[in-house]
Amino acid sequence: MRLRRKYLSLLGGKLQNILVVDDASLIRFRFSTILKSEGFNVYESETAVAVRQNFFAKDISLANIDLILLDIYLKNENGLDLLEFLTEKYPNI
Repeated sequence: MRLRRKYLSLLGGKLQNILVVDDASLIRFRFSTILKSEGFNVYESETAVAVRQNFFAKDISLANIDLILLDIYLKNENGLDLLEFLTEKYPNI
């Protein structure tokens, strides 16, 4: 759990819920596997649209996400647009 302790100390111990947004399933899988093995709660999304529209059905609000790992080159979408939307709506992420 070295990774978890290191990043928890950097963020004052609050880092627990991580959202991974990437259209490449292998990258999502790798990030999720590593982070889950370190004890983090990991949520995944393949598209920006899914984050905007469907994330609330997963039993956790985006307001409870502490960190987002976001691919800025999503297929047919711009991850930077999603980043702008998220930072306006959820400034604490």
